[in-house]
Amino acid sequence: HGDRAQKMVFINGGKQLVSVGYNANDLCVWNPRTGEQLRRFRQPAVQSMEVVRDGPWAVVGGNSRLSLYHLRNARRVALAASRDPQLSQYYGLSVSADGKRLVTSFGHTRSVKRPIGNRHTFDQNWFTQFWDLTDESGGKPLATVDSRHRGQLTSDGKLYLASETKQVGEEMVDRRRVRTYVTRLRAWPFDDVKSDRVVWEREFSDSRSSRGSIKSFAISPDSSRVALACEGGGMWLVDLATGEEVHHWQPPDGYFDRVQFSRDGRYIIAGRYNFHIYDVETGALRQKIVPPAVTLHDLAELSPNNELVATGDRNGDVKLWDVETGKVRVVFHGHV
Repeated sequence: HGDRAQKMVFINGGKQLVSVGYNANDLCVWNPRTGEQLRRFRQPAVQSMEVVRDGPWAVVGGNSRLSLYHLRNARRVALAASRDPQLSQYYGLSVSADGKRLVTSFGHTRSVKRPIGNRHTFDQNWFTQFWDLTDESGGKPLATVDSRHRGQLTSDGKLYLASETKQVGEEMVDRRRVRTYVTRLRAWPFDDVKSDRVVWEREFSDSRSSRGSIKSFAISPDSSRVALACEGGGMWLVDLATGEEVHHWQPPDGYFDRVQFSRDGRYIIAGRYNFHIYDVETGALRQKIVPPAVTLHDLAELSPNNELVATGDRNGDVKLWDVETGKVRVVFHGHV
């Protein structure tokens, strides 16, 4: 994938692996056992990807283009497109488990000529758009709201969760300016997002999340819990119904930048350059995956049977790791 494999998703019960590349502008389907590349699709300036886990469709967003790809017959459906490649950047996607609902986060950028100094600057506006993918044409936008916060759908597609961080205080401590932040995690009903009716809200002050900013979060497959990876390095597992903390983990090295549940909800994989796999019920560490530091791995995905971990790195390689041994089993070199 050029110099970065951006995201990997196991499909068809783990029989195939889908990966997307950033600079190579492509999407590939692999056989995880043999490393054979089964299909390859071209998509200019890829920013994000989501796959319907048990279905044939992949949603791919990039600069100026949002597309659906049928992973079996190579059919492409254009959901949205812009003539200006800098106008629309689709940087966040979330799709329901049944593939019927989609949420996209995107930004509009335009050059503005300022009267002072006759210089050009850029104005950016951020939006969240809600889609119905059951439409016969491939997809139909239902609503667009102002928002710069990417979020996620619950697996049943009924709720949309997003985080928002605000500064609530500031003081001088030892001649150093210290700011206090509060992060709110909110949920809106998918069918009524235009009303801005919040049905669930939890607040996390900087005393719980170190600096108060949620780097990423993941919703469990049964929509009962949410895992929060925070900027200060910690990760919390929170009950969505009560808001109570179930587990708290502090990374032994580095920090947690990304978090994801396994397909059955039994495990959480979190990290950035090193990946830690935790048991959701006991909180115990099952395995630590340590890729070579030079490759700078960004993302990880557990296979449906929780026996393999797929990682992508910035030189374009995709690797499969054995969870029990923590060693590499297969390397894919197709994204170039």
